[in-house]
Amino acid sequence: MDRKETEIKERVSEWLNTTALWQKILCFLQIILSAVIVVFAFMGLNDIIPIFTTNTVDLVLLAVLFVVSGVRLFPEKKLCTYIYFGVALLMLGILAVGFML
Repeated sequence: MDRKETEIKERVSEWLNTTALWQKILCFLQIILSAVIVVFAFMGLNDIIPIFTTNTVDLVLLAVLFVVSGVRLFPEKKLCTYIYFGVALLMLGILAVGFML
């Protein structure tokens, strides 16, 4: 277990040394958004914010998560970026249609 732990520490250290600051910020934002989405999905929002439904907030947060993911991948993988942005627009479109109905 000690060897595996050392390998993980080396990889994390290498990532911290070679990655730009804006990519680190986006990565941590991605992790935080994912955790918030999971918490809201399990707990619900009716007690916290009674105006919004859990589905509405989760859909918006998922769209933001997809935009952040797309921005992170933009320089290297443009096709994945376009897919992420397309899915985010689709989610926001579904949300807009839901408000109109």
